Amino acid sequence: MLHFETGFYEKLFESLDNNSVLMQVDADGAYRPVWCSHEYAEMMEGTEEECILFESGEGMISVHPEDRERVAYLFQNQVARDGSNSLTFRKRTVLGGE
Repeated sequence: MLHFETGFYEKLFESLDNNSVLMQVDADGAYRPVWCSHEYAEMMEGTEEECILFESGEGMISVHPEDRERVAYLFQNQVARDGSNSLTFRKRTVLGGE
């Protein structure tokens, strides 16, 4: 895994014109957001700060309960069970919508 300074990733993600979240994944597979785009915050019905706090919650509260095991596996192994590093899953918004 590449280990660039956070500022490098922030500049990279700021250049994207879509719903982006910059996540830091620890060695134990735990993840936490460190930045999100304005577009992502709008989609999640909150501000950038609210989304970062919401996504930082214990137990992946923003991830649909039926999808949590697959998401946890991806972050812990840096690959999905099908061998890819891509996974589609459902999320809950800051306001509780799905």
